[in-house]
Amino acid sequence: MGSMRRILLLIVMAAVPGCALFGDRFERKLDREREQWIALGIKEYNVSFVRGCFCTLESTQPVTIYVKADTITGVYSRTGVDVTSQGDWPTITELFDKIADLHSKGWKVTVRYHPVLHYPTNISGDLPGTIDDEFTETLGDLSTPVVKH
Repeated sequence: MGSMRRILLLIVMAAVPGCALFGDRFERKLDREREQWIALGIKEYNVSFVRGCFCTLESTQPVTIYVKADTITGVYSRTGVDVTSQGDWPTITELFDKIADLHSKGWKVTVRYHPVLHYPTNISGDLPGTIDDEFTETLGDLSTPVVKH
């Protein structure tokens, strides 16, 4: 009877959302995509980035982020102007961390991932019960090796 109780307990735990044994579905997906991104070993790339939020105009302009050794080396507007110092620009690694952090703090976060490269292509977030905190971040056109600007 002891082994039957253990089996029943495992079945119940599997059915309960957010069970510590199996983790949260969102977190499992995030971890899986992050692991696949890391496995690709891409540390040098450029990617287009657009942020939508109640932020400064500078931080919501469409840009291309240049990354080498997983560190931002430059951020340029679509017109070719260096805007590196005009915003808080993320690497893909930092976006994975941000997604996990917001989710753990109770934000409603929705993420779409690139089907082959596994980086987040669209992130949207909203903190329930608050006003004017919504945001979206869209990434695309990732290329490697970095095309020098």
